[in-house]
Order: sequence, then C-alpha cells, then structure tokens
Amino acid sequence: MSGDRIFKFPLEVTDVQDVSMSSDAVILSAIEQYGAIVVYARVNPNAVASRRRFFVVGTGHPLDRIDPTAVFVGTVKTEGGALIWHVFVGGEVAQSAL
Repeated sequence: MSGDRIFKFPLEVTDVQDVSMSSDAVILSAIEQYGAIVVYARVNPNAVASRRRFFVVGTGHPLDRIDPTAVFVGTVKTEGGALIWHVFVGGEVAQSAL
C-alpha cells in the first residue's frame, strides 16, 4: 500500500462506536494514551473512507452488544490499571468519499 501512514484514532469508553478511516485500513493495536483509549491503524490517506465499528467492553461486563464476528484488537488499562478494557473491531459500517 503505497503512501500508507500510521494514524491514531481515539475511542470513547462506550459499548459501540463507529470510526471513520480508509476502507483498506489495517488495525495494528489499542493502547492507553493520556488516560484515553486509542487505536493505531495503517491507513492510506488517499483511499475511500469507511466507518469501522468498534466495541469497548470492561472486564466482567456482558458481551451481548458485541458482534459475534468482531475481531479482538487488544486489552487496555486506564486509571493506573484500575479499569481494564477489551477492544474489538467488527468490520465496516458504510462507505463515503474521503
């Protein structure tokens, strides 16, 4: 993928959310940065944009809102390790021009 870059995408601590990124983006990791959850992805900034559905679930919380086909991205600690979040991505939602 010529011209690719690694971009950061902040996530909210909420069960389900959609994030706009290039349609061919490759999700690399999920980490904590300055108290927030962020996902890093390899993207082509010139590609068509799409919405990716992310799921953020705390340890011990029910998984009923997660799409069963969602792929695990990573586990993130916040609040000095007091809160543990598990991030999943569930595919594209809709496409639009970037």
